[in-house]
Order: sequence, then structure tokens, then C-alpha cells
Amino acid sequence: MRPDEEKTHSYDRFTERAHRVVDLSRNIANTQKSGVHPIHLVLGLLYEETEGLATRILVASGIDLDKLKVKVFEQFQEIPKSEEIIGELTPEAVTVLRFSTEESKRLNHHYIGTEHLLLGLLNHDQTKGIFEDLGVTQQYVDDQIRRSYTHGVMAANRSLTRSEPAQNEEATVGTNLELSSYLNQLRSRNFTIMVISYNTQTEPIEVDEIGKDFVTAKRGDETEIIPLNLATFRVKPPEEKPNRS
Repeated sequence: MRPDEEKTHSYDRFTERAHRVVDLSRNIANTQKSGVHPIHLVLGLLYEETEGLATRILVASGIDLDKLKVKVFEQFQEIPKSEEIIGELTPEAVTVLRFSTEESKRLNHHYIGTEHLLLGLLNHDQTKGIFEDLGVTQQYVDDQIRRSYTHGVMAANRSLTRSEPAQNEEATVGTNLELSSYLNQLRSRNFTIMVISYNTQTEPIEVDEIGKDFVTAKRGDETEIIPLNLATFRVKPPEEKPNRS
């Protein structure tokens, strides 16, 4: 795929980890003087840190990631040769990203994370066998994503109810939509909402926008898209103005 063609694919809704998977895939392809094929995206997913939801799902299935990496490397000789530019996405890799976008929409998510990349790879003929041979199917990944969302929302809810500003709030959220609504209610009352942990990130950052199943937060000049189910929040009430009477 030519660079100008690749630009037609939007990365706007990709999470930081999903971006990193694509970047790692490019790095691996560059070392092999190859274009980026779907199998490179598999390796990018496997070499992305294990806190990502996709690799957590694979580990939960009992897969040994190191053995899987060896198996994937062995398949490089089977990559079909075609006209390609070193380090650029091939049409097949772009198809995986398109599948990932479609999977995100199917799940009614408003971002594209590593879990959606995994589903995209499970939809592509060149890579689905790698996972299905080990018992990882689309249905299994779907179930694990839903379970993660349930646990993630419950964890965020526990953080909210434990924190001092919200200790009197009756937070009974059970879905991302309800948690999003709850956070928006606090925002309307001028509460400051902080993400206090997200994957390996432990430095608190202030929430900028609140979506249906994600929030955005700025770190320097970069805007991060953070799934609600992967974040833990803390809220701070508005400062009371001193009584001068």
C-alpha cells in the first residue's frame, strides 16, 4: 500500500496501546525489510506490554506468549510476496485495521483498543488460524471483553465510592454508560475528575472529555483516549470559597 493510500485509514480513535502495536509491527517489518503484513500485527500485539487487554485475554486462555511468538516467527516464510514498501502497511494489514474498526462498532465502543485489534486478526484469513488452533475464538474474546468491562466498571465504582468527595454518593453503576452518566453528573457539579491509574500509568491526570465508554485526558501536548473499563478514577469536590462575613 502506498503512503497516500494508507493515510485514508484514520487512527483518531486508537488508544495509546493500539498505536504502540502498530508501531511495533512497523519496527519488526523494518528489520526484515518488508511491508507490514497481518502477521506483523500479531507480533506487535504479542510484544506490546502484557497489561494490554488483548494479551491479558490470551494469557487467561492458557497460551504461553513466548511459545506463540516462536510459532509466529516460523510462519514468516509463508508470507505472500507482493509489491510493497518497507515499513508501510500492506492492503492485508489495512484490512485487519478495518476489521478492528468494525468490531469496535459492533460492540458499540467508541475507541479502538488492543482487544479490537485481536478481533480484527481473528477475522482475517492469514492470521485467524494462529489463534483458533490454540482455542482462542471470536466468541471467547467477546466473552472476555464483556467480563473485563463488568469488572472494570465495578473497580471504578469502588474507587469512586471510597474516595472522600464521593463518599455520600449512592453509586450503583453497572455499565459503562451508567458510569459515564455518573461522572458527567459530578462534572456538572464542578467536581474535578482524575484518572489515578490506567494500565501501567500511575501519575494522576485530569479528565478532559467524558464519552460513553471512554474518557480523554491530556498528557503534555498529547491527548489520550482511555477506556472506562481500564481506568480507576478519583474525584475531588470544588473548593469552597472562604466565608468573608
